[in-house]
Amino acid sequence: VILQRRVSAGPHATFPMPTLFSPRFHRYVATDARQTDIPRVLVGQSEQRSEGSRPANRPSSADEKESRRNTVKLKRMPQDQRKAFFEELQKSGRADVYHYSTMLSSCSNSAQAQALMSEMQRVGVQPNLVTYNTLIQKHNRDGQAELAQQVLEEMIANGVAPDVVTYSSII
Repeated sequence: VILQRRVSAGPHATFPMPTLFSPRFHRYVATDARQTDIPRVLVGQSEQRSEGSRPANRPSSADEKESRRNTVKLKRMPQDQRKAFFEELQKSGRADVYHYSTMLSSCSNSAQAQALMSEMQRVGVQPNLVTYNTLIQKHNRDGQAELAQQVLEEMIANGVAPDVVTYSSII
């Protein structure tokens, strides 16, 4: 309907554009062949998330609040307390991908970050996009472009799709 009104009114006619969150936006994107693929990708991703199940490396809904609280605590703590609190989480088996990613970002060099990533994978916590991006940035900061490239290849092999941050870090 929207496409038909735009075409029949001519190329310079102005109509109020639907907002990103309105149902009209999704119909507009789906029916207007002149739109770029970016909105269609966004619509597809939101549908994919709602249809799919929770990723294996995310905490269950019962533990999610506690996980968020612990992640916020980790981010706000001084370095020495952060490490002790994280070790407590590891010992209790409550450390998840968000906690590991937070700790990874606080590593002082890429060797520490790589060791933490290996530990993470050894205990069965699957890295996510943020985890991989952080490790790539650590390698690049330390001048290890080859290792950053290897992490990118591992990321793709493990089914994690690179994003703009990933590619910007690799360049």
